[in-house]
Amino acid sequence: MNLLLRILIKIKKFKNIKINKKTQINIQNNKQVLQNVISSNQVFISTLRYERDIILKNFTDYINETKDNTYANYKKIYLINSTKQKIHIGCNTVMKNIESCCEFIKHKIIYYDVHFHHVFKEQKDALAYKDILNCSDIVLFNGEGTLHDSRGLSMFFKSQIAKDLGKKVVLFNTVWQNNKNTQKYLELFDIIATRESLSANEIKKATSKEVQVVPDMIFYSDNLKSEQKEKKIIFTDSVRSDVTSKLYEISKNLNCSFYFLTDLLYSKYKNQNYLTEELIANLSKDSLIVTGRFHVAAFAIKYGIPTIAIPSNTHKIEGLLKDANLEEYLIANTEDIEEKIKEFSKRNHEKYYKNALKYSNNAKIKISNLFEQIKILTN
Repeated sequence: MNLLLRILIKIKKFKNIKINKKTQINIQNNKQVLQNVISSNQVFISTLRYERDIILKNFTDYINETKDNTYANYKKIYLINSTKQKIHIGCNTVMKNIESCCEFIKHKIIYYDVHFHHVFKEQKDALAYKDILNCSDIVLFNGEGTLHDSRGLSMFFKSQIAKDLGKKVVLFNTVWQNNKNTQKYLELFDIIATRESLSANEIKKATSKEVQVVPDMIFYSDNLKSEQKEKKIIFTDSVRSDVTSKLYEISKNLNCSFYFLTDLLYSKYKNQNYLTEELIANLSKDSLIVTGRFHVAAFAIKYGIPTIAIPSNTHKIEGLLKDANLEEYLIANTEDIEEKIKEFSKRNHEKYYKNALKYSNNAKIKISNLFEQIKILTN
């Protein structure tokens, strides 16, 4: 049975989904009918956005490529853990840059697999993806901030299936922390690359495999240009609700702008403003970004704008600042932030500018080198 038909049947318990024998025949023999079924607002409700994205991306890209020879000589990639969202400066830039790097080495992502923790917890459920895994030349596992506290089991199951099919599998752009129950899956990967050295050190304790440190994918793209620079102090949220609450309170006390990264976490805050790269590009070098977000700290380094960074839910921010030789910009206690802002406003940040520039330039080189290694794997 067609893979996507199986997925539709699996989710048919949701309202307004009707799959009869005639529909099954049409789905198997007429791709346009299937696209129409999938696109229907009657089929997908908001709680199914992840499944919708998986299916639609598979059809609109993978099927269209069979009609167009543009990608005839490209290697095909199954991407595990697509993190693209409606609103998220970090994840969306990561995904855009992954696509750009793949295009540069003449590889094409044919399947964007969106991780959703509760979709399944048994390896047998991952077998529904075997067909499309088998169509791919290589599997790339974009770990990002997911792989901590033994999370991501369903993604490791898919990696195992790919390996059993004889595919090369790459784990990259990832955090790694406290993964006692999933560390055995490290043996599956032909290349392992973490975003920062603290994660690499943890992996080295669990496997004899080589581990590379390759900075986050946001560093691959060029900075946006802006002629209108403005000196400001801005605040952003954190994945930690306690840190978000404290930063929000301080921003209001200081009459500073506060920005969220995504619309998915903090609905209790009304009239939210969301951070964009254009906004960061418009900040002058003597501005200050106060954040509890890994990707915001990374963008601050990328644009050479001093940051006060508060630890997140893993060691990812500590690792980033350590590798960039900017550890003094990490503030563990939110109670000290107002004092630190006063201190940092008077500080000479030449060391920050120098180290941030060096880190950013090296990051792009390391990312390019990683994708050259990926290219070699599929030759």
